[in-house]
Amino acid sequence: IRLCAPCWTCCLLPNGQPTPTSSKHATDMAVSANLRISDELKEAFLAAQDGSQRYLVVRIEAEVLKLAGAHAPGSSEEDDFGTIIDNVAEHEPSFVLFRKDLKEGSEERAWTLISYVPDTSKVRQKMLYASSKKDLLLKLGASLFTEDDFYVGEASDLTYDGFSHSLRKATEAERAELLTEAEAAVQAEAEESTASPARGGGGAVPFAFDDEVKGALEAFAAGDRNAVEIKIHPKKEICQLGALDGSTAKGDLEAGIVPEEPRFYLLNYDGRKTFVYCCPENSKVRSRMLYSTCRATVIANANEAGISFDKSTEMREPQEINECLEVDEAPVPNQIIKEVSRASRDTRGKRRLRKKFNWS
Repeated sequence: IRLCAPCWTCCLLPNGQPTPTSSKHATDMAVSANLRISDELKEAFLAAQDGSQRYLVVRIEAEVLKLAGAHAPGSSEEDDFGTIIDNVAEHEPSFVLFRKDLKEGSEERAWTLISYVPDTSKVRQKMLYASSKKDLLLKLGASLFTEDDFYVGEASDLTYDGFSHSLRKATEAERAELLTEAEAAVQAEAEESTASPARGGGGAVPFAFDDEVKGALEAFAAGDRNAVEIKIHPKKEICQLGALDGSTAKGDLEAGIVPEEPRFYLLNYDGRKTFVYCCPENSKVRSRMLYSTCRATVIANANEAGISFDKSTEMREPQEINECLEVDEAPVPNQIIKEVSRASRDTRGKRRLRKKFNWS
């Protein structure tokens, strides 16, 4: 879909922004500009598959996607990236098809689309480049490009560090940092309800365990330790051994529990093994989410080490530890008898549900 100059002009305010009535034009254009790709660009991109070119510069001229430049590989990928800024016009948009160095046997995609659209560009140019990006990828072969492209609005942002960061997959902890506290709390509750065996089981999310934790689990299973404290490294997402001594007496547990951060405790007292998830109310939401996600994994690894728990419970404060270690009394179920009858009054009333409780 192409816009004629008069049509585009009538859709803009004096400041260059689209008018409210131009939304249909903008939407149509954003779907697909349907621009043609020059034969020269197609041939150059095909030839570059052998690694002979580090990147190709593409510009839109007369509503045709054309090859505007090429750069052969130099000393390094990073040094080559630094030359892009010299091959694009500071205030004119361009596409850059950048080829990364991949290790032998890698299944990653080598090409990444870089959209350099300066903030100072004209509105029509911004819309034209945004709407032609999909066509460019499809006609050259979308399967050759990474799923995420790199968008740059200022020349100062056209850096190799920014490019590399945009393509790196964020870890669970980094994704958690982007959530608001409310969003993180909701996600933590959802993950806990599906991951916690105490609530019906579910798949465990893989977390690594260091050698100290593995040794402590083996000692706990063999009866050589009464207590194991497990903490999670917030950035590495590795389960590590906490400071609680393995021979801590039952009466000294409260003093040894960390009061401000979540922890997992494996306790063996009075012949009973108990798993305790301590989640203080004042701990960070991000930490609570991380520990809730890891809970099922810790229990699964303990089971693999030969540990079978008599009880799995939670607490919020160190003062609750003795209550966690108590033996729960089995509840006595009350028999509920349900009877359905018509309304006793002389009308055609709705059926009513009556419950009778047998307390004996």
